[in-house]
Amino acid sequence: MKRLKTETFYFHFENLPDPDGWNKTFLCYEVKRRQDQKLLRKGVFQNQVEPYMPLHAELRFLSWFHDTLLCPLGSYQVTLYVSWSPCSECAEELTTFLAGHRNVTMTIYVAQLYYCNWKSPNREGLKILIAEDARLRVMFYDEFLYCWRNFVKNDYNNFDPWSLLDENSRYHNRILQNILKEPMKRLKKETFYFHFENLPYAYGRNKTFLCYEVKRERDNKVLHKGVVQNQVSPCALHAELSFISCFHATELCLDETYKVTWYISWSPCVECAEEIVKFLANHRNVFLTVFIARLYYYWEHTFKEGLQALDKGGVQMHMMCLQDFKDCWSLFVCSETFRPWKRLRKYYLFQNKTLKQILRREMTLKEETFRVQFNNAYKAPKPYRRRVTYLCYQLQEANGDPLTKGCLRTKKGYHAESRFIKRICSMDLGQDQSYQVTCFLTWSPCPHCAQELVSFKRAHPHLRLQIFTARLFFHWKRSYQEGLQRLCRAQVPVAVMGHPEFAYCWDNFVDHQPGPFEPPWAKLEYYSSCLKRRLQQILRSWGVDDLTNDFRNLQLGPTSPPVSSRDPR
Repeated sequence: MKRLKTETFYFHFENLPDPDGWNKTFLCYEVKRRQDQKLLRKGVFQNQVEPYMPLHAELRFLSWFHDTLLCPLGSYQVTLYVSWSPCSECAEELTTFLAGHRNVTMTIYVAQLYYCNWKSPNREGLKILIAEDARLRVMFYDEFLYCWRNFVKNDYNNFDPWSLLDENSRYHNRILQNILKEPMKRLKKETFYFHFENLPYAYGRNKTFLCYEVKRERDNKVLHKGVVQNQVSPCALHAELSFISCFHATELCLDETYKVTWYISWSPCVECAEEIVKFLANHRNVFLTVFIARLYYYWEHTFKEGLQALDKGGVQMHMMCLQDFKDCWSLFVCSETFRPWKRLRKYYLFQNKTLKQILRREMTLKEETFRVQFNNAYKAPKPYRRRVTYLCYQLQEANGDPLTKGCLRTKKGYHAESRFIKRICSMDLGQDQSYQVTCFLTWSPCPHCAQELVSFKRAHPHLRLQIFTARLFFHWKRSYQEGLQRLCRAQVPVAVMGHPEFAYCWDNFVDHQPGPFEPPWAKLEYYSSCLKRRLQQILRSWGVDDLTNDFRNLQLGPTSPPVSSRDPR
């Protein structure tokens, strides 16, 4: 139809809270070209009943639109005004259609909600419809007026609203928003394949889906599971915060311990990461494991910090591999066999490597690298490999709580010490708090790096810095000796690594096999004692003997780390 009769519109679009006897659905549609908003077609459908084959108005519209107007190369904006909200079957069909036609966006305004009591499957239908980017709204006065002017044979008469129109619209809107806040039971197959595809750069995926499972620890019983998504209107709420709000209100009990598992399409943003950390800090009985399909803005520094904060807050994070996608599919999609997309493993390896780099800041050292580069023998052992500068650092608060750690090496003439200074400066450490940094170097600093470290220390008086070195670099040259004494005079003490320092590095910066530290080369202590005597001679010749006599008792930073100490991270 082109237009509705006046009495038909008033009767079927009246938004009563509990209508009775309204057995027809009318759908007013408007199709525009998305690029220039040009109107292509508009009209009215109604549900088809006996003696013809029963067919709901939404399905009649889809059939007509697909066969008459739809072109794969076009881009369309569809707006529907319906007297009743779609039933669960129509919602399924609309969702499938939108999933298969990404060039179509759809907005649906409803006058009344169709049988949406607590046990009705129609509630789940509305939620999966929203999951496929359809915009679902309740009709208010402006929408009724627009329909009157564009889809009703009004004979140029003004729209005469019925009593309680606005009040009834607010009533339906409250119900709709409550429905959309509820978790979904399952995802559509098309929705999962589109939004969980682990592409390195996923454009057009503007929604976040979070599939969750809550278990009670004492008996491993599944208490609740479902799917939440980010809410756009009337108020923006990310999926992570939506879960926390729902879980806190309905599930959480202080007498129980919970294991919560998430499968999430995008990693949390900075703000969500902060809220998750706060929630877990206030609820020590909740343990969270997160499986992530894609990393969100992983190249941005602030988003990296958000992931690091989650890791420090005790969240176990993993990128989703093939088995994780299969598990999520069976739990939250359907019982059919999961069919992986091309390059799933390749994308997983990329995402997993990126996450590890973010959480570790830099890669840990391999055993062989540590054995060769930190070897404190006078000559490089066979097979001969060039010994370059590696710098392992640990940043702590004044009370000893660790903040971060990492490993750096000299690259393309950019010395490890300079890279370290740039890394610490990028953290914007507060001036109102004291920090301690301990560095472990394979070679002692050159004169230029020594001066950079001195300038860095003077610019950051709230930061206490101490250096342990495995070997002395050109220690027979006066300029290099001067660099060492300059560091000590600037209250940046330098000491030679002994067995405790090598063991600490092994435990905290080396990816090694389980077991206690055993010297990976011969005469470690002998070479260390010789280097210590040489360093004392160098500093004594420059008149700074008083700074080295009792180095580990100086109140300039943390004491030499014990062998058995392990970083809690």
